[in-house]
Amino acid sequence: MMSILENKSACVIRISAGNPVSYTEIAEIPFKGRYKVYVDPNGTYREYIIDVIEMPDVSPLILTPDDMIDFGTIEITVEEGMIKTERKPRDTGRASRGSVSRGSTTMERFKKFLTSVFSF
Repeated sequence: MMSILENKSACVIRISAGNPVSYTEIAEIPFKGRYKVYVDPNGTYREYIIDVIEMPDVSPLILTPDDMIDFGTIEITVEEGMIKTERKPRDTGRASRGSVSRGSTTMERFKKFLTSVFSF
C-alpha cells in the first residue's frame, strides 16, 4: 500500500521511519516535493517522524502506520511554528468518479447508538 507525502511548506522536510527505540532517515522532501511511502499493513509497527531541517525549534510530528494506511495523500505545512497536515482519504474505488460516498463514520454510528439507548 502506498501513501504520498507532499511538502506544501517553504522548508525542507525530513522523514524518518522506525519504532520508538530507533529511527532512520528515509527522505528529505524539498518545497513542493513529494515522497511515496510504501506500507505493509501486516508488517512490523513503524512510525514516521516529520521534522523541519531549517527550524530545530519546531516540534516533530509523528505519523502512525494507521495514518499511512487510511490516507492516500498527506500534505505537510508549517504554520505558526507547528507542523500541520491535511490528510486526504484513500480512494477506495467504491464510488464512481465525480461522486462522493457519504457512508456514516464510526463516530456517527456511535452517536446514533447513544441517542437510541439514552434519551437526551
